[in-house]
Amino acid sequence: MSDFSAFDNALRSLESIPLARVAGRLVRLNGILLESVGCPLMTGQLCRIES
Repeated sequence: MSDFSAFDNALRSLESIPLARVAGRLVRLNGILLESVGCPLMTGQLCRIES
């Protein structure tokens, strides 16, 4: 199996994982670090920000 095939398989398996939907509020922006209240995410976790 090529590296690309392995990556493609891993990516497809991630797409089947259900995402948690939480809500919060951004209170501070410092460079690439966003600080929020109301959502239990840790530094480095992926999130979507909507306005």
